[in-house]
Amino acid sequence: TPNTQTITVDTDGDVTASTPNFAGGVTAVAAVAQVDTVTISGGTFDATDRWTITLASVAYKTTGRASATGTAAIVNQRRIYTLAGSLLRYCKINDPTDWTDADASSGAGFINVSNEVDGADTLVGLAKYSDLIAIFARNAIVTYSLTADAEAASIVQPIDNTGTFAPRSLVAYGASDVYYLDETGVRSLRTRESYDSAYASDVGSAIDPFVQELLAEVGADAASRACAVIEPVDGRYMLALGRYILVLSYFPSSKITAWSYIDFEATITDLIRVERNIYLRSGNGVYAYGGSTGEEYPAADEFEILAETPFISSKDPAGIKQLEGFDMASVSTWRVQILPNPNNAEHSIDGGWITGTSYSQPAHKIPGRTALFAQRFTCAKAGFASLSSTAVHHSTVEKS
Repeated sequence: TPNTQTITVDTDGDVTASTPNFAGGVTAVAAVAQVDTVTISGGTFDATDRWTITLASVAYKTTGRASATGTAAIVNQRRIYTLAGSLLRYCKINDPTDWTDADASSGAGFINVSNEVDGADTLVGLAKYSDLIAIFARNAIVTYSLTADAEAASIVQPIDNTGTFAPRSLVAYGASDVYYLDETGVRSLRTRESYDSAYASDVGSAIDPFVQELLAEVGADAASRACAVIEPVDGRYMLALGRYILVLSYFPSSKITAWSYIDFEATITDLIRVERNIYLRSGNGVYAYGGSTGEEYPAADEFEILAETPFISSKDPAGIKQLEGFDMASVSTWRVQILPNPNNAEHSIDGGWITGTSYSQPAHKIPGRTALFAQRFTCAKAGFASLSSTAVHHSTVEKS
């Protein structure tokens, strides 16, 4: 700031002075913190040693153990297994506090998974899979047989080109499958193990485009915090991703595989199951699924349910169908619409409102001619609602 200001000097007698103006000053900058290097030495090194270095009231801690930090843990065969970098570490058998015992069979130790499989340099999560343990990296999965005898541990199968970046999306489904969030969508470990080169029959294929849109919308950081649970009443897989909860209804004996989603309208950071209750956290609020009793439902017009089927050909995609009627089995009151044009989802035939089961009731007529049709159902009534089965009655007519 004083640059160019004039300096005035008062002289006396025969003294003369040269008085240049102020120049060469620079703008002040914030001070840069000093870099401190600390060397820890002396004494006998031990893996359990710990040190704390305090700088400006901030404590920095280090240990003699491996440089990586444990990020996930699981209990299996009377041990705790945890992931740290590329290592699968395990404690002494029956002693979760002892991670240093050197006995080869019953003691603690580790497996360097990156030595077994390319792409496993950073392990993300692990889950029980049948009688095995599945270890996940971002682009690889490895299944291990881990027995009580550490020397008998062995790799079973590496699965390349799939994995997860969201460790809390891993959920063991029943005794023989694991669901997880991959970059391509929700995947099933059993399907990937059996059909290692194709996704066509995977459990999440039907909703993959929507999931990929959500991943782009929420960003990589929020996607990595996606979390999942198995709903305790019907066994549905529920995955919280950003503001959405994706729900898989998978009942193979009834030939039902269907995806739905709930828009919570606020980012969900945690989703957990406690006994037979599900809780989620958003911001500083904690919410119970189904309320405190687990059986509370929205009031009228509070939460509209929308259900749609894909377009149906009735095994004759080229045949023209003359629509004649409609029946359904449901609880509550639903608005029915038939979509006759796969090129225009806004074009619909209004089928009116149906309450309960209509199969034994007088015919519910629906007009229209189409080769392919889809069904759309909406319900905004209070209380419990379900949609069990539907039937569109039609006859085949000659093309004109």
